[in-house]
Amino acid sequence: MPKVKAIKMGFYRGARKRPGEVFDVEKGEKASWFVPTDEVLTGPKVRGRADGTSSMVQKTGSDLSDAPDGADLQ
Repeated sequence: MPKVKAIKMGFYRGARKRPGEVFDVEKGEKASWFVPTDEVLTGPKVRGRADGTSSMVQKTGSDLSDAPDGADLQ
């Protein structure tokens, strides 16, 4: 029995299957709300750089000491 992963809410053999749930189906079984585990779609990627470093980390430049701090805000 091949394994599939639900990509949307659905029912299979009287049981509710939630998105992300992996379960077995009969061979040749198809539905619009699940995909074979070898074809699992990747969700939206997390924003960031491919090298794993954050773009928010300052490597060079000023420390923004001239920026107003929270006490100045009203």
